Amino acid sequence: MDNQFTNPLGDRGRAAEEIYIRQREAEKAAAAAAAKEKAKQEAEKAAGKN
Repeated sequence: MDNQFTNPLGDRGRAAEEIYIRQREAEKAAAAAAAKEKAKQEAEKAAGKN
């Protein structure tokens, strides 16, 4: 059982925090993938492939 003084939110709060962190990481990964794809498209456009 959690010590309420070291973790006042308990397991539910910890799980919610982990979900929040995973969502932020997923958003960062999606943004990075979109930026990479956009850069690829711009490079192809500059090379005259489009």
